[in-house]
This record gives sequence, C-alpha cells and structure tokens, in this order.
Amino acid sequence: GLAYDTARALFRARKRLDAGAVIFEIARSEISYTDQRPSEYTFVVVTSATTQSAGAGEGDIWLTIASSAPGQEGYVSPDEARADIARWNAAPSDYLLDPDGVVGHLYDARATPHMVVIDRAGMVAYMGAIDDKPSVDPADVKTAKNYVVAALEELAAGKPVTISGTRAYGCSVKYKTS
Repeated sequence: GLAYDTARALFRARKRLDAGAVIFEIARSEISYTDQRPSEYTFVVVTSATTQSAGAGEGDIWLTIASSAPGQEGYVSPDEARADIARWNAAPSDYLLDPDGVVGHLYDARATPHMVVIDRAGMVAYMGAIDDKPSVDPADVKTAKNYVVAALEELAAGKPVTISGTRAYGCSVKYKTS
C-alpha cells in the first residue's frame, strides 16, 4: 500500500543522502477534533516542536505519520494535514497519511505521540513515549526527560541508546476497523 511504498522511498532516500537517524512520529492529527483542553493541545505541540528542533540540522529525517482511518475521529485529508502542519508551526521532513494503519500497526502504535527512532543501520533504536512526563502542563516540558532527544544525542555520539523503549502515553490511535 501507499504507507509501505512511502516508507520504502524514505529509507532509500535516507541511504542515498547518507542521512542521519529517521524519526517516525505516529501523530495525533485529530487533536483539533477532540475535546482536549488548550493546555493539553499546547503541550503536545510544544513537545513535538521541541523534539523536531533537536533533530534538525543533524541530517535526521522526521516523518510525522497520521494513522487515523477515514470516518474515524481525527482523519485528515492531504489539504487538512498541510494546514495542520502550518497551524502547528511544525517542521517534519514529511507527513505520511496512513489511513489503513499499516505503519501504525507495524510499530504497534496504540497512543499518540508514539515515537520511533531508527538508526543509520535501519534498526529501531528507540520506541515509545516522547518523554517521561505524561502531563498536560506545558511547563513540564522544561523538566521532562525527552527520550527522543536522548536517543538522537547518544546515536550522534556513537553510543548505544540507553533507554530503547518506553510505553507511549496520550490519546488512542483511531485505526480502521474490519
């Protein structure tokens, strides 16, 4: 399917460009459609932007993935996805719409954001929560241990990733039902 082909193309491009790590973010594009409080929405956006900025300039590729199915809460069209990225002032390398949930299921994403860092060898170096504070308070971002930033820093230093997996927290992914 489209998700598989896009992911394959991404990895081919990463190899051709000799890019750094690839960061997959199983995104909660449906944030604007939920009953979230503004503080929770802000927390998710700020955390995502902070992490994306940490990867920028390192040769890393950031792929935001929306696995919400058509007819499910949070599904977005390509135009809506582009508008979300602009509104959030986010800076992913690209935005993958995964309405069949192929990529989301491949990485067992159950909550968002679900973060996956893949090293230069194509191996999963980290998968799980974005940080260690499942809080909706934007002030907590400043004191949180950001697992993605830590993984990227360790990979850049040629070290093994100390914390390679955690449990993602947040809203559930709204997959296509059979």
